[in-house]
Amino acid sequence: MKAILFFIFLCSSCAFADETNCFKRGEIDSLVTGFFSSSDNFGYVKKMATEKLKDKLPYYEENNQINNIMKHATQIIFNRGNPGDYESSKQFIDNYPNINNFPNNGCVWKVSFLTPEKIRKMCDDDGAAGYFFGFIKINGEIKFSSILGMEILRPDGSFVCKGFDRYMKE
Repeated sequence: MKAILFFIFLCSSCAFADETNCFKRGEIDSLVTGFFSSSDNFGYVKKMATEKLKDKLPYYEENNQINNIMKHATQIIFNRGNPGDYESSKQFIDNYPNINNFPNNGCVWKVSFLTPEKIRKMCDDDGAAGYFFGFIKINGEIKFSSILGMEILRPDGSFVCKGFDRYMKE
């Protein structure tokens, strides 16, 4: 009997733990507002960085274009499924400022902001060029979990890809 009660408690606590790491629509709205409306967007997300990511941030701080890049990362991807399971998660794509594709059911466990695919494809046929900013929830708290820059910034502040450079100047 004790084993059964323990199992029930364990299952219910795991279900609750998973739910706390799922984004709610209101949290998405707050994250989007903070990501795009701050004059120091990078400062806003830096406060939410995971311990693992904090060591990598000085490299991006040296990039004098990072706030501009973030303002242009208008494509948003919501991963719905089991937290951390990229293979079986379904992606829902939106473009800022119209967020209409946020899934109303299931667990949205990751939110990513990236430069729009049409711009990424100007620089790379596979759409891999650009910048990607990822957010997850850990113990119910939104965390800036990943940043990936796949476009090279020259010392003069321009980008290697001319299409990307033009887009950033808009």
